[in-house]
Amino acid sequence: MKTISLCTCVALLAVGCNKSEPPKDQPVSAPATQAAATAPAAPVKAADWSRVDKALAEAKVSDDFDKVFAECMSIGLELAMARKLADIKTDPDYFTHCEAGPARAEAKIAIKNSKPNKMDSLCIAASMKAEEIAGSDRPEAAEFKKIDQDVKKACGL
Repeated sequence: MKTISLCTCVALLAVGCNKSEPPKDQPVSAPATQAAATAPAAPVKAADWSRVDKALAEAKVSDDFDKVFAECMSIGLELAMARKLADIKTDPDYFTHCEAGPARAEAKIAIKNSKPNKMDSLCIAASMKAEEIAGSDRPEAAEFKKIDQDVKKACGL
């Protein structure tokens, strides 16, 4: 019960501290949002994809690709917020490092490790990602149509 009371107090304090009313004896100034709207936008720093590239180079199994995805989400979230992107996949660098790169790597591993009557655990994911890119209007679409066919053939899909 004390935890709920403490949480309630913290929440009320936070709400109370967020009020933007100045004290009665201070002059009223323009809200900060107006100043921010007129300030020139700071240039967006280029993303450092080295962690993604390193994780991708070391990836061998599904869990490794989860680490790549986690790195991509971290960088992608920062990038999307900085550039005010509704869909991070529209950023060409993000797409190269976090969509096309991992899809190629998964496909390569799935093809290499699949044997007749025994598909690699990455086969389904590799095929789905290759199909998605192949069906897009991206420049890589033709390449991924071939990759998808190769994955399906090697994996027996």
